[in-house]
Amino acid sequence: MYYKKWVALVLILMLAIGTLTGCSPAEKEYYNLTMEVNNQKVYEDSGSIELSLIQLPDSMFEGEKSLTKEMLKKAINQHRIDYLVKADLNQGIFQYDFTIVDNATGETSAFSSLTYKNDVLYIKVDDMISYLKKFGDSESNQKLDQLFGDVQYVSVSSQDLEDMMPPGTKQSFSGNFLQKSSQQQLVMRRLFDGLLYEVYDKYESDMISKNNNKYSLTLRGIDSIKIMKPVAVYTINNIDKLGLVLQGFLNSLNQAEFASLGLPGEIKDEALPGIDMMVLMVNQNRDKYLNEIENMSTSAQQDLAKTVNDSELFSTIEKKDSKTYDMTSKLHVHIAAGTPMEEVDFAFNIKQTMKVISAIQVASPTGKITTYKDLESRMPKQIDVKVDYNMYTFSQGLRNTIGQINVRLENNQAYLPLRLVAESMGDNVGWDETSQQAYVEQYGQRILMTGMVVDNEILVKSRDFESLSYKVSWNDSTRTITIVK
Repeated sequence: MYYKKWVALVLILMLAIGTLTGCSPAEKEYYNLTMEVNNQKVYEDSGSIELSLIQLPDSMFEGEKSLTKEMLKKAINQHRIDYLVKADLNQGIFQYDFTIVDNATGETSAFSSLTYKNDVLYIKVDDMISYLKKFGDSESNQKLDQLFGDVQYVSVSSQDLEDMMPPGTKQSFSGNFLQKSSQQQLVMRRLFDGLLYEVYDKYESDMISKNNNKYSLTLRGIDSIKIMKPVAVYTINNIDKLGLVLQGFLNSLNQAEFASLGLPGEIKDEALPGIDMMVLMVNQNRDKYLNEIENMSTSAQQDLAKTVNDSELFSTIEKKDSKTYDMTSKLHVHIAAGTPMEEVDFAFNIKQTMKVISAIQVASPTGKITTYKDLESRMPKQIDVKVDYNMYTFSQGLRNTIGQINVRLENNQAYLPLRLVAESMGDNVGWDETSQQAYVEQYGQRILMTGMVVDNEILVKSRDFESLSYKVSWNDSTRTITIVK
């Protein structure tokens, strides 16, 4: 039933909101300043991004020839990315320029730029390819040359962006989508304001501190239980207020505002009863839920502490003057799932300065430009088949399709549907009456394929796809067949 989905979704959302907001004076000021920054329309933003890799799972590097863990760690840890942004949300234009900086020598290398104008996104790829080739072997570099050649920019249309969205996602990028994004933020602020001032108005998180005009947020992973428990208790005890705010927000939305959130207007008819059911369930089981929270086992808390280790988020925001904001974010993620191979440990630091300005100029790129559709057509097509689950994933570029596939396992051989695989790769499949065999047509030639018929579907051995010049490989640990053209 729909209400169950809404109960889970709303409770998760409220837990997240309650964790990161509160209503002490400092917390309110922090929230309002954050909203002020997010609602700027014309600005310049400059800063740096640093990623420090400490430990990565070995499974990430299985089967890699040219890329090793130590090589990746060295390449990333030794460098940072500096960036400069110019944006005008009213006109729907922006430009991002990215530079790679060697932390040891100070040497800089242009990396890429993103330009959005006239409803088209331009990605500068030539500098990016030159940089990546420093770390690749001759084979991988040759593939990059074959794919990009002397292309300087890749253009991505609004339709391309919509096509990249997951199936079932309703999101339009036509017109001034930057302005639409700004409108979406204003709509969501109505919800956040309602939560902050009408539901969590008596809750204080104690995670925000203030020093002059500078606000700091500190969230330590090891304190998660201490933070989650009071948020959950507060939410349960104020569930009626929460229900009223959520219903009031949904009832306030018009069709255009639903569309700006990527939601169909009819979803309100499903959500409103779901909220009623959520409030009813919590009120009927209030004591049970509160006892479960209070009696959360010590072992569960200890397990969580072992898992998150010294993970921590620390961020600051400061209004330097009427037009300038300084912000920093430091995120340290250290997750231990039980063995060294599963351990993840990295740090992510961002420093940025935003300046509100009156106007910007952004020029459309000149040079050799190719469309994303053309580039995608040159990219390898790949199918990954999970033989134990009868599931497959097809990918080409940023496009992904997931579906069911009929897999037959016989005598240590995996048989796959000829038509699904070959036609996904862009080849035509037919039936030869003379030989009574299926064939695949490539470049005007028919290649006969031998297989078995199961449920009116022709299945062939996975390795037989190599006769079509596809590359076929098997990952025994994940029991996955990978086919690439």
